[in-house]
Amino acid sequence: MTVSYPLLHKAVAGLLTAMLAAPLLADTRITLDRNGSGQQPVTYRDADHLRIGTDAQPNWYLTTGGSRFVIMKSPDGKKRFAMNMDEFLARDDAPPAAEADLEALTATNTGREETVKGITGQVYQVEVGNNSWELVLTDDETIATVTEAVYGAEIRMAQMSGQAMAAQPLASELALAKSLGAPGILRGQLYTLAELEQGDDLPDEHFQLAGDTLVVKDWKEMQDAYH
Repeated sequence: MTVSYPLLHKAVAGLLTAMLAAPLLADTRITLDRNGSGQQPVTYRDADHLRIGTDAQPNWYLTTGGSRFVIMKSPDGKKRFAMNMDEFLARDDAPPAAEADLEALTATNTGREETVKGITGQVYQVEVGNNSWELVLTDDETIATVTEAVYGAEIRMAQMSGQAMAAQPLASELALAKSLGAPGILRGQLYTLAELEQGDDLPDEHFQLAGDTLVVKDWKEMQDAYH
C-alpha cells in the first residue's frame, strides 16, 4: 500500500451534530444509500445492539448478546431462521475468507474535507489498477461501528456462501480505512451515508431475535427445516 499526503496530515474531525450530542443510550437511525442499489436502514444503540435491515427484507443482520446473526426467511415467508455467522465461520470446514490486499491500493490524501449529514471526514483518492474512486473517512465512533458491522456482514455472508472473492474489494477498503486511522466510512464503494438521526429509544426487542426464529447451525439444517 502506498499512502501520499500532498498537504500536511490533518487529523480527521469527527464532528457531531446536536443530534449526536444526545445521551449515549439514545438509539440512532441511519440510512445508507447503496450507491444506486437501493437504501439500507441501520439502527444502532451500541456495538452489541445493532440491526442492519428490516423484517420486510428476505435477509437481514443482527448483533446481539455478543453474537452476529444473519436472519433469513423461507421461500414462502412463513418461517424465519437465524444463523450465528461467527460460529459458522469458525468451523473447520468453513469456506476460505477474503484477504485484504492493501499492496494493490494507492490512497492519496486530497487535503479536502467533506461533511456528510453533519459529520466531517477526510477525502482520499483511491486507485487500484485502472479504477479509482473517492473515499471519505471519519473517526466518529458511531460511524466506525456501523462501518465495521455493514462491511463485515457483507464480507462474512459472501464467505459463508463460498463466494469470498466477491467481497475482496470490500475487505481491502475496510482494511485501508483502519490503516489510515479513520475506520468510519461516510462515502465509499459500498454505500454513502444518506440519513442520520437520534430519537426515542427503540424497544429492547428490536435488537433481539424474535421468539419464533429458529436458530440453525448451517445451510443443511436450514434447508431441512424448510420442510
